[in-house]
Amino acid sequence: MKELREQNMKLTETNDKLSSEIRVLKIKVDELEQKTLEKVIEIMGVPLIQNEDCKNTVKGMISKLNIECDVVKAYRISSKQKTDTKIIAWLSDTNAKNNSKEKQIDSKSIPKRLAYIENIY
Repeated sequence: MKELREQNMKLTETNDKLSSEIRVLKIKVDELEQKTLEKVIEIMGVPLIQNEDCKNTVKGMISKLNIECDVVKAYRISSKQKTDTKIIAWLSDTNAKNNSKEKQIDSKSIPKRLAYIENIY
């Protein structure tokens, strides 16, 4: 019986240590995810174009906003309704994301397009 109690105590200690490590790892993963998303923007309301290059579309938009930044990559996320899609873009600079936040592009400045850029998270 004494051996079972000792074994139970050891298992409890090990479990507590592992639980603590898991909490620390979860915090680290969350921090890494947030750091990864520092340069990500979401663009809504851009009409879908056949054979579209999302990266070039985003470059055109940020140049219309007078924001100096390179677009690392961009892609479109489809929804159930094909008319309501979003473009997700990774910018080279976090300042560019902050400068683009909540800016509206007038449809006259980009023919047949009206876009809204916001932080993804």
